[in-house]
Amino acid sequence: MRKMVAGIFALVIVITIFASCSTNISESPPTQARPNTEKTILRLACYYPDGFIIKAVYDFNRTNNDFEIEIVDYSQYPDIVTRLNTEIIAGNAPDMFAWGFGVLNPLDSGVYGQAGTLMNLYEFIDNDNDISRSIFLGNLLSSLENSDGALYEMPTEFVLRLFAGKTEVLGSKQGWTFEDYFDLLERFPDSTLPFGTLSWVEFFRLSVGNNYAIFLDWNKGECYFESEEFLRILEMGKTYYTAPIESILPIKLVMSDQQLLSSNGIGNVSSIQKFTALFGDEINYIGFPTSAGVGNCFIIRNSLSISSSSRHQDICWQFLKGLISFEAQMENVLVFPVNYEALSERVFNAPLYEEAGASLSYIDGDGDRWSVTFEDASPEESEAVMQLIESCDRVYRENRYILSIIEEEAPAYFSGIRTAEEAAHMIQSRVQIYMSEQSR
Repeated sequence: MRKMVAGIFALVIVITIFASCSTNISESPPTQARPNTEKTILRLACYYPDGFIIKAVYDFNRTNNDFEIEIVDYSQYPDIVTRLNTEIIAGNAPDMFAWGFGVLNPLDSGVYGQAGTLMNLYEFIDNDNDISRSIFLGNLLSSLENSDGALYEMPTEFVLRLFAGKTEVLGSKQGWTFEDYFDLLERFPDSTLPFGTLSWVEFFRLSVGNNYAIFLDWNKGECYFESEEFLRILEMGKTYYTAPIESILPIKLVMSDQQLLSSNGIGNVSSIQKFTALFGDEINYIGFPTSAGVGNCFIIRNSLSISSSSRHQDICWQFLKGLISFEAQMENVLVFPVNYEALSERVFNAPLYEEAGASLSYIDGDGDRWSVTFEDASPEESEAVMQLIESCDRVYRENRYILSIIEEEAPAYFSGIRTAEEAAHMIQSRVQIYMSEQSR
């Protein structure tokens, strides 16, 4: 009997910030015992806490006799970054941080790790007799490491973002350069929307977020937006700035050679069938163009950090450790686990955990509909998905402030007011100032 209906993980970014009245930031220390209980309170800072975190906190509080975790939802504050920074400076930092869905979260763990606010979680793993680094998906942890080799956040679940197209169009090699991309467009002059119907803003979020570690080094406090890689992304983005965006079925775009690639997130094995529905059986999961490597990426669904100022770091680690146990990791079949044993169980026995018959539907501006119905994952699909997961070497990140700078400066190049180099220089200067301010 299959356990849950497999949903399709749609990357719909809906940001709502709720205004709230000001609160005294020093009114509740990180580990203050509540007046009516003998338990010590640990504060967990969240940005829109989801069901996974809420359930984990409930289970912890129900079974622990000495400590209780209190969730503080920072989405209630108009300026989350200022609020959290002020608490840290005041000596009232939360004991733990749950970063939530990385695409939505306006906070960047790299900033706080570099500032010494977060603990290196490798120290807890290496000093724990019950676990070791080998129980995790190693390439995922490596892709989250700071440039000094520290791990400041522990992911609990992820989605794989893939970039793919027909093998007859892309060839069979894994990975490609920016030159390969532009050569492809020359061979297919009708490809006015190579990645489908994205706005130019969505395109930049996709391309910069997928190459976050290439452009930003929080450990050194440096950015690299005058690099050749970013200049090529600017050139790619110009296509989307001038292209008319209409609601067109992706299958129509693919059949007319207007769309050569598709970018989609998958959180279970059968979801990979959305690519075969578009492109047929011969598919190259080539990734986003990069100067090196294959540009598919992890999107972190949840991750946690431990504050360096918490007086109960050992208890925080026990809570975090529970989230990455095999049992906890097997609960959500709509995203992939980071525990390797749980991941292997889920991937190679996919039909036991994913229900066939789920569908994904598209409707265009003319009212035409196209849908994909998912079948039981085959052994070949399981093997392909595991290979894609194990070959991934990057994490998708977004920093809203940096993206807003790009969105303000890039149009000057698109409209011919500035050269690409001049636009990149303006972006570089403004982002560098921002990083310097954040690293103080």
